[in-house]
Amino acid sequence: MNNIHVKDVEITLNTKIFLAMLTFSGILIILGVISSYYLKGSLIALTCSWIIWITAIIIFNYLMVQRHRIVKDIKIEFSTEEEEEKVYTVMKIE
Repeated sequence: MNNIHVKDVEITLNTKIFLAMLTFSGILIILGVISSYYLKGSLIALTCSWIIWITAIIIFNYLMVQRHRIVKDIKIEFSTEEEEEKVYTVMKIE
């Protein structure tokens, strides 16, 4: 029987898009904290504010993932048990 074993997997991320998502999400969280400071008297307004900010973060990240490639490529190293040879396969995500 010919068994294939995965030895290593490397994923290369598109750092510009990934950092843009993290930065914008951080800005929205900071704005959420600032708005919660001003709305601390009303629990309902505070809850609605946080729901709006979290929804904005989720929608922004969803749109970024849909429009841009976050994963550039995937490298998989695998070998067969019998031959002990390593084969590198690079999958480009288009």
